[in-house]
Amino acid sequence: MHRTDSGRSLPTLDPDIVTRKTTDVLAVYVAGALEDRVHSLAARHTTTPPVPIPSRQAPPRHDRSR
Repeated sequence: MHRTDSGRSLPTLDPDIVTRKTTDVLAVYVAGALEDRVHSLAARHTTTPPVPIPSRQAPPRHDRSR
C-alpha cells in the first residue's frame, strides 16, 4: 500500500510512515456503500473446493525372501 507523509510528497512504501486523514461523510452515503458491498459479495458465485486426489498407496509388501 502506498503511503504519503504529506500532501506535497510522493507516495512511499515505507511501513514506518503512516498518515491519517479524516473526512466528513454523510451516514446515508456510508450506509449505501456498505449495502452495495454486501450485495456484491453475496452475488459472487461460490466455488466448491476441489475434490482431493487420493494419494497413491504403496504396492502390497510380500514378506518373502529370495
